[in-house]
Amino acid sequence: VPILNFGRPQQIANDIWRGSDPALPTRVGAWSRPVPTLLGLWWAAWIVALLVSRGAFRSSLSASTAEEFRTSAIVDIIGIAVEMAAAVLAILFVRRATARQDARASQLQRVSMVNDLQAV
Repeated sequence: VPILNFGRPQQIANDIWRGSDPALPTRVGAWSRPVPTLLGLWWAAWIVALLVSRGAFRSSLSASTAEEFRTSAIVDIIGIAVEMAAAVLAILFVRRATARQDARASQLQRVSMVNDLQAV
């Protein structure tokens, strides 16, 4: 979906972050909780990299002089550098979200075990 791809991935990442909060009670929504700045930085870097790379590609198509090709190559290198930063931020997010999900699963397992013992 052409327009949805500019915002939906970040919404999903936000939901993953909020839903994996180990401090949440077992059946309480988390959708209004804040998310870390890391998610905004990742998404901003991804969008900037996308726009810069597309701009470089378009300028290379219309380039006719060595200087124009050089400029589009420099812009493309900048886009690649921003994309690499976005990749590092994505890796950090995945690692942190995974740790939160593990902690939440452990917390829910403890609650379940306590409930089972109380039922006996």
